[in-house]
Amino acid sequence: LYGKQQQQERQDQQEQQEQRPPPVSFEHSTDQLQDPEDEQWRGRGHQPCQQRGNRDMDQYHELLDCLSAPITVMFGPDTYGACPWWKHAVRSEGQGAIETDDDTLVILVTKDPVFWLKSMSKHHYEIKVPTRCRRAGLDPLFGRLEHEGRCYNSAVELWNSTVYSFLNEDLFPSSRCVVLRYEDFLFRFWDVMVHLSAFLPAHCQKLKESPNAVRSKSHGREVRNRDEALRYYSYLDNRHCDFEEWHLDRMRELCPKLLGALGYQEVPKPEDVYQPHKPVPCSWVPKLLPGDIVAARFQCKSCNCRARGADEGGDGSAEGYCNLGSVWAKVVKESNGAEGCGNEAQDGRNATASVADVELLSEVPREWVAHNPHDWAAVEPVDGSVVSAIDRAGSSMRQQLPRDWLDLRLPKPRILPEADLPLTEEGYRAAVSLRSTPKMAEFILRVSRELIVDGCTLDLDRRKLPGFARWFSGEACVQSLAQIRRELPGKESEGWVKKRPPQPTRCLQVTDKPPAKVDAS
Repeated sequence: LYGKQQQQERQDQQEQQEQRPPPVSFEHSTDQLQDPEDEQWRGRGHQPCQQRGNRDMDQYHELLDCLSAPITVMFGPDTYGACPWWKHAVRSEGQGAIETDDDTLVILVTKDPVFWLKSMSKHHYEIKVPTRCRRAGLDPLFGRLEHEGRCYNSAVELWNSTVYSFLNEDLFPSSRCVVLRYEDFLFRFWDVMVHLSAFLPAHCQKLKESPNAVRSKSHGREVRNRDEALRYYSYLDNRHCDFEEWHLDRMRELCPKLLGALGYQEVPKPEDVYQPHKPVPCSWVPKLLPGDIVAARFQCKSCNCRARGADEGGDGSAEGYCNLGSVWAKVVKESNGAEGCGNEAQDGRNATASVADVELLSEVPREWVAHNPHDWAAVEPVDGSVVSAIDRAGSSMRQQLPRDWLDLRLPKPRILPEADLPLTEEGYRAAVSLRSTPKMAEFILRVSRELIVDGCTLDLDRRKLPGFARWFSGEACVQSLAQIRRELPGKESEGWVKKRPPQPTRCLQVTDKPPAKVDAS
């Protein structure tokens, strides 16, 4: 029956093809391929349904052939190593360096192997395990498996091979590839974005928007949004739970050098996992310092907001955080668990186990040449006015909040004081974190004093310097120290940068010859 239907459809398609007008030109958009009276077009890229016939499918593929790569590249797991662009591919030494041009930045994302194994246990995705095993669970990941046409003794070996290829200069040159830890992308979002702005053209206003907080995927079990991920990936208890003793023994095959290179903690011993202990934060959770700007869930005096807190806040407090959303806050002081949490003794815990003394803010403090009310206007992707939320809650502007309620957004520079920031890319990123165009102007002035152009130093007009500095301070754009050094000499044509030749020396030339003796006679 199916064969007869196919034969009848082919005959109908041939008759329709004879009655149709000539094909349209491909110089127009894909929307012009759609018949206004036909609603059969749907799906990505206006893929035609099978009922439209082979003619429309040929037009569709001909249009794809006209587009530039990587549109015509097939990304998939079943290429047996033949697709070097697939994001999960393990690049081997025989393939050589990844084929990209100088205008393409390859971002290699890593994840803590212990948490990665737990994520893969929810769904094995493209990892092929023996047929008798189900497509989920931890046990199959510690046996022989296949990935991209290659066999591995376990998922531990797969992680080792992947990270080793990421750190191999011959495969992923550092001149056009960067390694990004997933944990830094989650907990140090601003630092990561400012760092990438040195390599990619940054949309400055986008940098000042809140991170995407919704779930990035809908399939799989226990899919978390950003707030849930921040809480889950904060504690070592969540990292080590669900593993049996033989799992931990197999995980000792993780290469210690790779773990050390990426700053990941070693696999714990079984006795350290199964013994009860107080919550301990993971190594990648940043410690809050005075001056840090955070997104805070604040305490609310309204009765209808007290239902949320003990379970979602994480501290077991009877009074929950406000459900009106997060607000901006500045860390004033950080204290240990004994201060502000009466039921916990001071035990030296840091990061997530501490309590921070914060001041709620109506806006993020900054020093711009021209004030922009749209900068950091929203704490969350969808929220109301911050000021009205605080007013409706009737909350105090100074509060002591658990670390779990605080999301570090704009950290204060962790290095030297602002007057002594090093003239390096790290020092430039620290100057950006000050959110001050005048202070960035002082940083650029220090750069100009050490910049030698044609044997001359540069003399800058301080009155016009802020107009240049705002394009590097984060007010108008975020770039790099290298770009400052490239652009400053070219500003001589604008009149506010002048070359100053070196001053002549006033010292007499010292010679090694002793002074000649004068004959008194």
